[in-house]
Amino acid sequence: MFGLTRYRIVKSGLLAVLAIILLVAVIAHKMIGDNVGSPVIDVLTLISVTDGDTVRSGGYAYRLVGFDAPESGLLARCERERTLAAAATRRLKQLISNGATSLQRVACSCRPGTEETQACNYGRRCGVLKPCGSPAVSGKRRCRRHGGAPGSGASRGNKNALKHGRYTREAFEERRQLQALLRQSRMLIQKIE
Repeated sequence: MFGLTRYRIVKSGLLAVLAIILLVAVIAHKMIGDNVGSPVIDVLTLISVTDGDTVRSGGYAYRLVGFDAPESGLLARCERERTLAAAATRRLKQLISNGATSLQRVACSCRPGTEETQACNYGRRCGVLKPCGSPAVSGKRRCRRHGGAPGSGASRGNKNALKHGRYTREAFEERRQLQALLRQSRMLIQKIE
C-alpha cells in the first residue's frame, strides 16, 4: 500500500514537470516566432507583390530585407517617385513570375519585442526572396521542383491516374440511368398490381 502511494506521488510530480516544460516551450515559441529562418513559402501560388519592397504570403506582409524601393500612392513625395515605385513593383513581379523563387522569413533588426508591430517595419515581417538555383528542365523555363508552367503536367482526361473508374463522369451517368430504369420498373409493377 505504501509503495502505491509513493508511485502516485512520483507520477504526479513527473506530470507536473512535463507540463511546466511544455508551457515554457510554448512561451518560447511565441516569443521567438514561427517560421524564422525556414524557407517554406513557395512562389507559385502563395506570394503576391504589394509594392517594390513588400510581398504578401499566408495572410502576412513581408518587408524584403536589403530593398528600399521608392514609396507609392500618398506616401510618395513627387510624381517621379510614384513612377519609380511603379517600375520597382513591376520588376519585382517580373522577378518572381518565373516561379523559381522561395520566400524565407528572417529575424528583423528592430528592437526585440517590436516585431510585427507598427514600430517595426509598419507591422510587416522581414523576409528574403531566394532563387531556386536548380537548372531548368531542357526545353522548359522552370526546374523540376517548380514545374507547373502553363502547358506542363498530364494531359486533360489522363487515364494514367485511373484506379477503378468508380467516380468518373461516365460511371456516374451509367448509375443514374440504371436508377431511372429501376424507378420506371417499380412504377410499371405497381400499375400491373
